[in-house]
Amino acid sequence: MLKTKAGIVLMCATFVSVQDAFVYPLPSSRLNIYLISGMCTAMSPVSLADVTHKCVCWHSFDQNSLVVDDKTFCVLPLLHYIWFSLVSWLLLVLIILRVTGSLII
Repeated sequence: MLKTKAGIVLMCATFVSVQDAFVYPLPSSRLNIYLISGMCTAMSPVSLADVTHKCVCWHSFDQNSLVVDDKTFCVLPLLHYIWFSLVSWLLLVLIILRVTGSLII
């Protein structure tokens, strides 16, 4: 983290691959959950004003064992954002069901 005349700048790692962690029942990217891999060696500056979500980053596990994959990570938004996304998604589904006549209330 650096303080400059323009504001606070974070020095962040960037990744070559960003993909959905799961696709069913909906793509995980809709909840801002991703699998990332291929960390670049150079750090990139990011303005604090450009940060849209606070996230946690965990090591991923190999799909066939409990061995930690130290090159792939799962990125999850903090809980308050997940709840907002889930509530928004559920409201959208209810509106679609109501409009199409599939849901009678």
